[in-house]
Amino acid sequence: MIIDVHQVQYTYSDGTKALEGVEMEIPRGQFTILLGPNGSGKTTFFKVITGLLKPELGEIKIEGRPFREFSREELYKRIGFVFQDPNDQLFAPTVGDDVAFGPINLKMTSDEVGQRVRESLEMVGIPHLINKPVHYLSYGQKKRAAIAGVLAMKPDIIILDEPTAGLDPAGVREIMELLVKLNKKEGITILMATHDVDLVPLYADRIFILHMGHILLAGTPAEVFSRKETVRSAQLRLPRVAHLAEILAKRDHMAVGELPLTIGEARKMILANVNGDVNAYGR
Repeated sequence: MIIDVHQVQYTYSDGTKALEGVEMEIPRGQFTILLGPNGSGKTTFFKVITGLLKPELGEIKIEGRPFREFSREELYKRIGFVFQDPNDQLFAPTVGDDVAFGPINLKMTSDEVGQRVRESLEMVGIPHLINKPVHYLSYGQKKRAAIAGVLAMKPDIIILDEPTAGLDPAGVREIMELLVKLNKKEGITILMATHDVDLVPLYADRIFILHMGHILLAGTPAEVFSRKETVRSAQLRLPRVAHLAEILAKRDHMAVGELPLTIGEARKMILANVNGDVNAYGR
């Protein structure tokens, strides 16, 4: 496992228990989504596994090596963290300056830094913005610039807190397609948090539902969303198409079987019912 989290606990100074006995295993190369409502502990968990907060109990391992054995510099090379609001992450005058910050602090030569900056901006699709002042960027461009700054460190793992928050539908699609490219083509392990359940079936290999500091469910999208009442008890809902299938089954007596989670799956289910061959429906 590239990430192994065992019985992690974190309590804030005011007594709020943000994490209680969290367990998580993530294989190398997996696209994992941490799903949960606001206040469930997602951001705290990310800060703990990136070293920004120290857990009071439990252990975190990166490829079998205890977290405590890593220097801060080693962690920065292995794990990149993209904040929910890019304005909390971007601080340099220009995009190029911001992306260069990490490599410069690793004492790279100017040629190496320049290459890292160009490669990272190319990967996120904004090489033309290298000299653009950060405060002139759109929100979506800022998201890409923040990801580029992380990529410049060539991490094995990228952790993103609500990467689609504040974006319009086109921006959401672009960011998610970028993350899929980084995962599938570059081999980067992706762990992202969201409360947008409709994104999950489209992109996740595996889901963890975090609720009140506990992992409530874990599995593939099909496995997790089949536990409908448990999902709803975590103040979440089913994907829209799954909810539609529930209504069709209850009110219109349509044969549903395994709940569809995407438009493509729902189409197959409806066509199977129309053609009178419900056995033809399947994932």
